[in-house]
Amino acid sequence: MRWNMKIKLITILFLILLTFAILVAMFLFASHKKKETPIAEKGLLDLSQWDFNEQGKVPLDGEWEFYPNLVLEPVDFVKSQHNEKKPQMVSVPDISWAKYDLVDHSMNALGKATFRLKIININEENQIFGIRTSGIFRPNKLFVNGELIGSSGDSNDYSSSIESESYNRYFTIKTGMNEIILQVANYNFPIIAGGLFTSQYFGTQQQISQSRDLSVMNDWIAISIFLIMGLYFFGLYSQRKKDNSLLYFSIYCLTNAAFNALHGEGVAWHMVFPNTPDWVMLRFLFGSSMVSSLSLILYIHTAFKHLSSKKFMWFLVAIGFTIMLYELLFLQYTPLWVISITTFFRLFLMLYALYVMILAFFNKTEGSVYLIVGVLAMSLHMIKTSIAKFIRVDSFFTQIPFEPFVLLLMFALLMSLRFSNAFKRNEQLSQELLKVDQVKDEFLAKTSHELKTPLHGIMNISSFLIDEGKGKIPKEYNESLSLIHDSSIKLSNLVNDLIDVTCLKNGELRLYTNTVDIKVTAQIVCDVLTFETEGKPIQLMNNINESRFVVADENRLRQILYNLIDNAIKHTENGKITVSSKKVDDKVYVYIEDTGIGIPEDKQEKIFGYFEQLDKLSHQGEYQSMGLGLYISRQLIDKMKGEIWVDWSEVGKGTRIAFTLPKAEYSRQKASDDSYKESHIPIDFINMPEHDFDRVREHDKTILIVDDESINIKVLVHFLSRYGYNLITAFSAKEALSKMGKYNKIDLAILDVMMPIMSGIDLCRVIRKTHSMSELPILFATVMDRPEDIELCFNVGGNDYITKPFDTNTILARIQTLLSMKTSMEESFHHEMAFLQAQIKPHFLYNAMSNIISYCYTDGQKAAYLLNKLSQYLRMIYSSDQTSMFVPLHKEVDLIKAYVEIEKARFDQFNFSCYMEESLKNYVVPSLCIQPFVENAIRHGLFEKEGEGYVSLTIYEKNERIEVVIEDNGVGMSEDILEQFAQGEIDNAGIGMTNIKKRLESISGSFIDINSVKDEGSKVTLRLPKAM
Repeated sequence: MRWNMKIKLITILFLILLTFAILVAMFLFASHKKKETPIAEKGLLDLSQWDFNEQGKVPLDGEWEFYPNLVLEPVDFVKSQHNEKKPQMVSVPDISWAKYDLVDHSMNALGKATFRLKIININEENQIFGIRTSGIFRPNKLFVNGELIGSSGDSNDYSSSIESESYNRYFTIKTGMNEIILQVANYNFPIIAGGLFTSQYFGTQQQISQSRDLSVMNDWIAISIFLIMGLYFFGLYSQRKKDNSLLYFSIYCLTNAAFNALHGEGVAWHMVFPNTPDWVMLRFLFGSSMVSSLSLILYIHTAFKHLSSKKFMWFLVAIGFTIMLYELLFLQYTPLWVISITTFFRLFLMLYALYVMILAFFNKTEGSVYLIVGVLAMSLHMIKTSIAKFIRVDSFFTQIPFEPFVLLLMFALLMSLRFSNAFKRNEQLSQELLKVDQVKDEFLAKTSHELKTPLHGIMNISSFLIDEGKGKIPKEYNESLSLIHDSSIKLSNLVNDLIDVTCLKNGELRLYTNTVDIKVTAQIVCDVLTFETEGKPIQLMNNINESRFVVADENRLRQILYNLIDNAIKHTENGKITVSSKKVDDKVYVYIEDTGIGIPEDKQEKIFGYFEQLDKLSHQGEYQSMGLGLYISRQLIDKMKGEIWVDWSEVGKGTRIAFTLPKAEYSRQKASDDSYKESHIPIDFINMPEHDFDRVREHDKTILIVDDESINIKVLVHFLSRYGYNLITAFSAKEALSKMGKYNKIDLAILDVMMPIMSGIDLCRVIRKTHSMSELPILFATVMDRPEDIELCFNVGGNDYITKPFDTNTILARIQTLLSMKTSMEESFHHEMAFLQAQIKPHFLYNAMSNIISYCYTDGQKAAYLLNKLSQYLRMIYSSDQTSMFVPLHKEVDLIKAYVEIEKARFDQFNFSCYMEESLKNYVVPSLCIQPFVENAIRHGLFEKEGEGYVSLTIYEKNERIEVVIEDNGVGMSEDILEQFAQGEIDNAGIGMTNIKKRLESISGSFIDINSVKDEGSKVTLRLPKAM
């Protein structure tokens, strides 16, 4: 132990000695590097022996002419008026002109004066020179060879600040003598008098610029390092607010950054705060230096509390704040000895910090070596900067400061060490906790499984006794049995919860997410929990829209709703419990709201805690959780990518709990199921390539089979091919739609509900956009046999369903029934459509012949023209199939044009315009579905109107549909007639309008809309699917 202590002591002493050795070496190097420069004598500086190119810039030190209490302009020296005022020779630089040894004059601290220096024998010609000023009170003015080249402050502004910022000024020298005049004033600082505190430098433009650039670069390096470190440690503190040492070190770094921004060139400060008064800047300078030192002491104390004295630390802090407060309030009157005390006090704080860290090193405190090296580096930086300022070792300011880099490296290593050790400790503790937790989980799992068997026995026996004992055993015994049964159910739920908790903690709980109809799930839970509301005036309401689908595990979602609704029932004496939901972006929000006792605000998060049971509070009328139910609910919702929280609650009024789940894009999907393991299929058929599945021959009926499992398709193809059907197969919804476009006539589709990318439910929705239930029956093959699943299949347009695995005879019977139904409906539909179409054609012919007959008596030529148009019309009508229900759109338009010509020939009081997109002309539409509306617009809309009118027909494509718009400016229709049309009961409208409405209603995807304003006109809009 003693040997280790000696090694540590030697190490500490070596580091301290090394630091001071480095400091001494730097000063020796700087002193050795310092050049012997010319000194001004009696106001004259001779540079005949100075080579600027080899030796660099020169300080304008030595004896200057000094004119106390006078502000002289260059013209004053030209007029020789200065001879009456003999100059005093003073040594520059000096800290105060009050210390000048003046003859027959005295100079107060406050006042003004003029400095003058003449430079001769400059050996450089045709070069631009410059002067670098620093350490001059403002206001001041700089004249070179009679010209004002620089100034700082306003000589007439007595509130002007104290120390000016350094500046460079450039000029062209003259041959012979060059004159420099400096006007300086001090109006605000009575303790330290004015003067030239530091050396003013003279050199070539490049030398002066380079000098300032190096100084600015050094400032920025120090500022950047301290600022980054300060922000970094402040960010750490925001994450670990209990560790105040991070905050104190952050303040230390940030105040050092502020000090460096104000100190030296002050470029950073003037860049951010360009118009800041100097009295504010100087106070920030003093304040930041003291706060920096105090924050370091506070950091040392909080990091090494067992080694530093709390009382002594706060004593030092009190002294530091007292000095800082005095300097901030009375800065202009602060004597030099107080400023010196401040410097020594800051140095003492650094030494105390070093002392504490040495103790930490001897006590084997984590990372103490890094702290010692870092503090020594910063002490070296502070001492070097302070001494260099006093003795003006200029080469120090052209060196890049390495100390902040050392500090940054040491603290980075310290933080790395601490995080590494903390990680190791956490890892060790985690391993121990995992072992203990595993033992506990094993106990819970085994106990829960052992409890399930006797519990199920109690439940079954009590249920049997209740059913068998009705009317045979006394009422009180029956109530006791019911209580036993209910308690066993609750205990069984608790056991299931324990098993779920164990699975959740061990990562063994698997979720099978699919698309769930949350309306149906909530309704089932409400039905199950109805018995809980018996004897309570509570209304259980499910207000979720039926079309709300979420991505979730259906069984676990039912469990979550059961827990939440059961909790609401337990804590609601009367009122209602409502389940509702809403869609927001890609989420579905579900709300369970009750009018119960409410949850205090400080308990709203606790009810979701692990084994959180507020039994004691429940006796006071407060909320009690189920212990595990709500905890499990939160874990399950998290696993299903949702959230749960108390959305609103007020004690005595009620509670609303909300949770979110991802919104489903389609109705339902489950994992594929092999439903045909029992089927006897030849081995060579099983191994058949997928492209060989189609069986298309000359059979009468065609069946489309869609399934993503090839074995399922193989079974159906092998079985149905015996019964003379054309069989088309598809392994995805996309392929199915492609094949439907390829094959014109498909009589039946068998869809698997669960398929990737697009489910069978979504495929059915797409098919129903172009094919009605009578045109293409759909048989769903599904493993889902719950009532809500079957209902969903019918809701999306399915004709029938069959559950997997199914018997081959059963599916054959279903197929034959659907095909027979389709054939019967087609025959009935053709007969009805032919009859209705036959009614339309005589109707139109009667109107046309009436027009022609009326012209036979008045205008034979026009009658002949009308007969010609009518013959064209009849040729178009009878050249087509009489039983055809659909015609190309261009033929329907030609019929309309022929009819309009007949009407215009008779009544030349309206205009007709027709526009049809060229790409639509070959699409088929129901025969005579547009012409009656044009006829109605002309005969009923315009002929009853006075003056000319117009009818327009526009046909274009919109949203993958054919949009037909018939518009007129006729007499319009009343609201009663529009209502009658909507109900299909238009009085005196003829067979045309009602027939069209019936036919369009029978076509999936069709739509008709009529807008009309009395005495203004009507607009009829037809939307027809592009595929009929």
